[in-house]
Amino acid sequence: LNQPATEPALERAKGFFRSALAADAGFARAQAGLCRAAIKRFISVRLADSFNEAQAACARAEAMDPNLREVDLAMGELYQAKAEAAPAIDRFTRALEDPALRVDAYLGLARVEADRGEGALALEFFDRAAALSPGNWQVYSKRGYFHYQRQEHQQALTAYRTALSLNPMSASLWSSVGGLHQVLGQAPEAIDAFTRSLAIQPSHGALSNLGFAQFTAQQYAAAASSFHQALAIDNSDYRVWANLGDALAADAS
Repeated sequence: LNQPATEPALERAKGFFRSALAADAGFARAQAGLCRAAIKRFISVRLADSFNEAQAACARAEAMDPNLREVDLAMGELYQAKAEAAPAIDRFTRALEDPALRVDAYLGLARVEADRGEGALALEFFDRAAALSPGNWQVYSKRGYFHYQRQEHQQALTAYRTALSLNPMSASLWSSVGGLHQVLGQAPEAIDAFTRSLAIQPSHGALSNLGFAQFTAQQYAAAASSFHQALAIDNSDYRVWANLGDALAADAS
């Protein structure tokens, strides 16, 4: 559940939670975990069926044990995903009562305040989470995304670099670092970061971004190769086809 929100990771998480529920049908913590996994999927794909799954899973968790703080955390995440700030803040504040949940609850509060445009308060909550768990790479990753959304690209890069120092084998972190170098116009650094990401786990996104960085650096043949590899994974993105055409045309000239 605490890995980047990819479909395989979330399906594995849900499988373990379902196994726990098969052993104990009233285990509310496992049902709360299913709720959180479904919310992560909804945030990732933004499809109606994924939201319905999340809402149903959370309702079952609350019916099992409405006083469980894991349920409050899950419900806070559901309200945050629905952009309902007041109930989200209430649930995350309740979750703070459990010391084991405080980091996630502070991160939830930070996201809510960021969504409300309260950047200073969001940063305060990020700081509280980091103070509780200074070795937690996700704290810095989420803070990096906060800065990215605010177009504070250098601060975002610093936060992601800190996350990467704590979790250097994360393909998604390397890809995020590459994207920020690309935004900052640092093509060689972007190429290096995307290459490192792909060495850990090939993905359509990293390959297409690598191709764009290579094209920017006038490495047209390499860019065409990267776009070809991206299309071999997913050929439905028209932008990659267009970028491939540009790279082939530039290489031919």
